[in-house]
Amino acid sequence: MGKRLLFITLTALIAVSFGSILARLSSASALTISFYRLFLATIFLLIWAPITRTKILIPLKPGELVLLFLSGLALAAHFYFWITSLKWTTVSSSTILVSTHVIFVALGERVINRRSFPLAFLLALVLSFGGVVLIANADFQFSGVALKGDLFALLGGLMAAIYFFSGSVLRARLPILTYGVFVYTVAALLLGTAIFAFMGPGEFLNFPPADWLWFVLLALGPQIMGHTLLNYLLAYVRPAFLTMSVLFEPVGATIWALIIFREVPGVIALLGGALVILGLAIIPRNEAVLVKNRI
Repeated sequence: MGKRLLFITLTALIAVSFGSILARLSSASALTISFYRLFLATIFLLIWAPITRTKILIPLKPGELVLLFLSGLALAAHFYFWITSLKWTTVSSSTILVSTHVIFVALGERVINRRSFPLAFLLALVLSFGGVVLIANADFQFSGVALKGDLFALLGGLMAAIYFFSGSVLRARLPILTYGVFVYTVAALLLGTAIFAFMGPGEFLNFPPADWLWFVLLALGPQIMGHTLLNYLLAYVRPAFLTMSVLFEPVGATIWALIIFREVPGVIALLGGALVILGLAIIPRNEAVLVKNRI
């Protein structure tokens, strides 16, 4: 993989690993956290566009508009399911289970695009997902609220797969700011409508000062530096590779949860983390097969 792509990938992975921590720190509802993360991210992108003299509004085909809406809908659902799961289960379990999007994306590429994978990539997938299973097994709680949180995290993983897969189609033609602003706006509007309909207008404003800080940091870090950079990479890297790389997120999130929340992983969880890292280390050796274009 080229040095520039590798640097962008590492920056995005570090940024997204803080998402679960910042969401857990907020006292707001999952819908509200998701809304402000995307709403503020959209504002920041709209400010950034004139600074960089980037044109956002371009002619769009009907099929592209449909995919943009689908991507925004999937992103809104992903954040709702995943952030809700963080309220019910551990950071480790939640981020691990939401990472199952790598399986859904790989299946989508195989079935829809009929793409094959090199043996080393499949080995990396087995190693990394085996590590994910070990970590999950270490702190799964199959009862009550925790089980509900696990199921919501899995649904979040499915929605993330749809988001990444549709994004890979759109990013082949659309500039990153056009894609980001349209998709984030659709997702924010859907979440805002849900908040207004089910929770009332008061849910938009009644928060302690710390929550506003978490909202801004979520938008700037995990969303702008994380998701937006990942979306940028979709124009150059196959979605299966990209989602495979995002398996690093549970490892990073587990480390931050240990430091901040004192959620201590066991020996099995640590072994699982080592397998994830080992699997990720294999991927760059096969970038010639996985990278679609060069920059």
